[in-house]
Amino acid sequence: MFTGTAVHLTHFVTCFVALFSIVNPIGCLPVFIACTEQDKNRVRNVIAIMMGVFIILGLGVFYLAGTAILSFFEISLPAFRIAGGIVLLLTGVKMLGGMHSDITHKAAPMVRQSAIKQATSQFQSIFIPLVFPIFVGPGSISTAIILSSQYPASWAVRFGALSAIVVVGVLTIVILLTSAGFQRVLGKLGMEICTRLFGLILVAMAVQFMLVGFGNVTDHLINMHTATSK
Repeated sequence: MFTGTAVHLTHFVTCFVALFSIVNPIGCLPVFIACTEQDKNRVRNVIAIMMGVFIILGLGVFYLAGTAILSFFEISLPAFRIAGGIVLLLTGVKMLGGMHSDITHKAAPMVRQSAIKQATSQFQSIFIPLVFPIFVGPGSISTAIILSSQYPASWAVRFGALSAIVVVGVLTIVILLTSAGFQRVLGKLGMEICTRLFGLILVAMAVQFMLVGFGNVTDHLINMHTATSK
C-alpha cells in the first residue's frame, strides 16, 4: 500500500512538473490576453474553462493511448523520445529567449448572445493558434506519451499521472481566470522571469528524453542510471 502510494506521488510530481512546464499557462498569459482582449470578462472566463477542459481531455487521451497510436503508425518509442526531446528543446530555448507569439485576435461584432455562445464562437476562432499548438501541441503530447512509457502500467502510476493532468488543467483555468490581475501583480518583468525559468526546466527535461532515446538505440551505451550515480 505504501509502495503504491509512493509510486503515485513520485509519478504525480514528475508528470506535473513536466506537463505544467510545457503547457506553461503563465508564459502563455500574454497570448491569451491578446486573443481575448476584446471580449467581456464573462466570455473570457468561459473560454478559460474550455481551454482547461480541452487540456485535461487531450493530454489524458494521449497519456493513456499514446503508445497504441505509435504502434499504429509503426513509430518506435526511442525515435519518438528523441523527436519529442528535440521539440521540447526548441520550445525551451524559445522560452529562455523570452520569445512570445504575436497572435492577435479580432473580436467578432457584438451580438445579443449568451456568454457561453459567444465564448464557443470565440473559442473556435482561436483554437488553432492558441489552444493548439500553444497549450496542447507536439511538446505536451510527446511529453505525455513519453511519460506513459517510462513507468510500468500500474493503477498507482496511471492514477498519479492522470491526477497531475487534471491539476495542470485546473491550474491553467485558475491562472487564465485571473489573467488580468495576475499580469498586474507580476508585471512584465515577473512574467519574463517565470517564462525563462520554465524554459530552463524544459531544456533539462528535453536533454533527459534525448539521452534516454539515444541510450535505447545504442544498446544502452548512454546509461542514465550510471550517469546519475556519478
